Amino acid sequence: MSFEPCLYKSMNQETVQQNGRQKEGVSER
Repeated sequence: MSFEPCLYKSMNQETVQQNGRQKEGVSER
């Protein structure tokens, strides 16, 4: 893996937020 750690960290944060929203939606079901 040869990508910038800080760039990956910021992208990962966005992914975590999206996953959190999806999990909340599933929990409501």
